[in-house]
Amino acid sequence: MIKIIAVISIFAKRISNKVEFYITDNGPGIPNEEYERIFGTFYQVEKIFYRADLRELGLGLAIVKRLIKRTGGEIRVESKFRARCNFYFLRFLPSETYSV
Repeated sequence: MIKIIAVISIFAKRISNKVEFYITDNGPGIPNEEYERIFGTFYQVEKIFYRADLRELGLGLAIVKRLIKRTGGEIRVESKFRARCNFYFLRFLPSETYSV
């Protein structure tokens, strides 16, 4: 039996008054044509890439996008289909955090 180990990496870097977060995994990736739809409520990428015994609702990325947008941030995805997935999001820092 082959055991697949999921690897998720999280990085952050400060850019002026923002922090850019970069989250990557070694999952099956997302086809380019799915990029905009993955942030929709109850949307799931083709189930053939995922285990049938997992019960997913398709809410996670929709919630994340709304939280980031409400705080003035941005989110985007880049993926190499069948190889990995990368999410980037910007988060603005409160003014007192970066004042000189």
